[in-house]
Amino acid sequence: MKSIFILTLYLSFSFTLSAQTTFDYDTDIAPVLEKYCVKCHGPEKQKSGYRLDSYEALMTPGESEEVAIDAGFPMTSPLIEYLLLPPEDEYAMPPEGEDAPSGDEILTVARWIHGGAKSESAGQGKLSLEKLLGESAFPAVERLRTKGAVIDKLAENSSNLVVDLQRLAPKIDASAIEDLKSVGPYVHEFRAALLPSSAKVSEWIGTFENATRLDLSHGKFGDEIVASLNRLGGIKYLNLFGTQLTDSGLKDLQVPKGGQLFLGNTKVGNAALMKARAGKPNVTIYGNPDVNQTLGITEKAWGDSSTFNPIP
Repeated sequence: MKSIFILTLYLSFSFTLSAQTTFDYDTDIAPVLEKYCVKCHGPEKQKSGYRLDSYEALMTPGESEEVAIDAGFPMTSPLIEYLLLPPEDEYAMPPEGEDAPSGDEILTVARWIHGGAKSESAGQGKLSLEKLLGESAFPAVERLRTKGAVIDKLAENSSNLVVDLQRLAPKIDASAIEDLKSVGPYVHEFRAALLPSSAKVSEWIGTFENATRLDLSHGKFGDEIVASLNRLGGIKYLNLFGTQLTDSGLKDLQVPKGGQLFLGNTKVGNAALMKARAGKPNVTIYGNPDVNQTLGITEKAWGDSSTFNPIP
């Protein structure tokens, strides 16, 4: 029955989301959280390090270093995920035996998140990156910025990051590598062409577990990066143009369905390229024969991103 309810709720959410007007934290969301969540996530008790008794607390990471709200994306927001768990699940919110929110109440929270998770009383719903990332990751962001990295939020009230290391890439050092590891789980879009072999990309690129777009073109690395890339299950755009990737690396490389893969000017041969295209029909692969076209498509792909304007 629970699974039927979740499916029904999801379909209802999908078809009615745009029909509703905007929601606000104070008037629409706070009462729901106060009724069902604050008992375990309030001033007296904070399960998993989360407090849900204020807007600022709701947008602050807990012990897992995740923010409960992924502004704009309700179905990937931990709060919605936990609210939809079966009551017998150990992570269900509220726990089994407690009063649970109705489908309409959960849908209201989902619509609010979809609309940007705003709060009029909290500075028009805008939170600083420091508040969103917390004490563990924000200092790393600041250090990387000092060295020339351009880092910003993917969306308002979202801890998802857009990172451009174009200026830093040629001189990346050990301290920058450690900072990238700290920031890794928050990175959604990343651009760093011309990474030197000393950057040890394979050591930290695997921490970008939530990344969707990676531009690693002209990097001085090869097949050793493949295992790390394969840990990133959400990549939709992967630019390896001008790297040292070989036929063997391409054979092992996994790209999700619907993704784009750029392999121009690598060590991948035409035979391996054609075989990869045949074996990965749901992935668009651009290779050596169309170098100029590949460059044009690459620039267009980044230009089409509504959130990222690459630095020349």
